[in-house]
Amino acid sequence: MTTIFRFPCLAFVLTCCFGSSVASPTSNEYAPCHKLAAYSLTACLEQNPGYVNDKCWKESKRQNDACYAGVRESHRPDKAKIAAMKKAEAAHMETQAKRAPQAAKSAACTGTASLMLWDRIQDVAPASQVQARVYRAHRPGYIEDVPQACVDAWEIDTTPHAAVDKNGLIKIQAGAPDGTLITVTAVVGDERVSGKVRAFDASRHPLRGSWKQVGEHPCDATVERIPYDPIMELVFDAGGRFSVTQRPFESYKDYWGEYSHDVASGAVTFSNTKGNKVPPDLQLQGSAKVAGNELVLNDVVLWPAPDGVKLCSLRFTR
Repeated sequence: MTTIFRFPCLAFVLTCCFGSSVASPTSNEYAPCHKLAAYSLTACLEQNPGYVNDKCWKESKRQNDACYAGVRESHRPDKAKIAAMKKAEAAHMETQAKRAPQAAKSAACTGTASLMLWDRIQDVAPASQVQARVYRAHRPGYIEDVPQACVDAWEIDTTPHAAVDKNGLIKIQAGAPDGTLITVTAVVGDERVSGKVRAFDASRHPLRGSWKQVGEHPCDATVERIPYDPIMELVFDAGGRFSVTQRPFESYKDYWGEYSHDVASGAVTFSNTKGNKVPPDLQLQGSAKVAGNELVLNDVVLWPAPDGVKLCSLRFTR
């Protein structure tokens, strides 16, 4: 629904307090009308981004036309009264102009959608940094940035391992223990929204990151082949969670669960799988080997081959 800003007091002054015209108005007498129309239009548009009708424009024109009519009516013999009304109008417009920046900020920062920092724990290596931002979530997969000017303050829980500056830049100290969880909070008006950051040691979590399948090795073949229907997104975090998605779209995942990986032996196990689409005949125990930006899963099947061929290994790249 389009929000229309109205100014009843000013309209009353212009239409009810001025008399009939005795001389033609000068151009500077119409200037306040232009300011009024511009303020009405700006405020309406700020409250209704992406609107699909012309209500804001019509309301701005109505305000301008009403103001013009008031100026014409102001030219009556009672010049003292006219002068007083014009002075009151000027004072009113000056007050509105001073309030305009705050009104614009309020329009951009308020809304009915939920605020969020991120939808899952962010993994950050020690001696590095990450920029936090506030988002407004209208629905799953549809979020928009909240202007940085809307954030009144950034806070971080008491910890010697991290700090956050006034712009939301989070710095993880060198030597932060692997698995350290840090809560960051943004203050937006009367709302507080928090998210968690996890310090992680990359040497302990070599699988962490997002991978794309580029090859598969049938058990009865001597060489690998290009997958008919590859996994386009295999994601591991440093907290023991994974997800599998063949065709990524916004925040959609096919299925997810937990994993354990012994870095020394390479043994890997996937468990507690659930989700939107969990295929049959999965093999969830095997081994994992990471070399540079390449990952090979042996004796693991995260998505059966569509031609029914038994697979003995899968190859991914970052």
